[in-house]
Amino acid sequence: MDKSNENYIEPDTTVEYLFIEYTEKQAKPINEDQGWVCGFINIFRNPRDFNDDLTDFKNVILEELGNIVSTYENFNVKQFDLEQYKFVLVENGKIGREFQCLGEDFYTMLRTSSHNLMIVGKNLDVGAFIQHELFQKWVEEYCNP
Repeated sequence: MDKSNENYIEPDTTVEYLFIEYTEKQAKPINEDQGWVCGFINIFRNPRDFNDDLTDFKNVILEELGNIVSTYENFNVKQFDLEQYKFVLVENGKIGREFQCLGEDFYTMLRTSSHNLMIVGKNLDVGAFIQHELFQKWVEEYCNP
């Protein structure tokens, strides 16, 4: 067994997310100039590994999405800014609740939900987006039942 596997700890929660890059003007549910990515974030309840609080979750989000936008070519922005995004919980393939910021209410709801999260620009029309093939594919492939 190599060293990376021997230190592996099974996460308590996996948050499946769909991230869509912010754009100034939302002409349609997804514009050609918006990058997107599906991914997951592990949450550990063991305080030694992860404090399971909002501050740690924000730091994970900032690091994860900051690396994504600065690394991959399909993103126009090269720096992730939490203030430009809203956070949408998805339950059983349907929009659950939208949050304009990462606050305690959001984090409590996320921890008690099926852990499906969309991170999208604040001006994205989520109602129109649920008809988009990208949303449908994400729900089919990644969302927890």
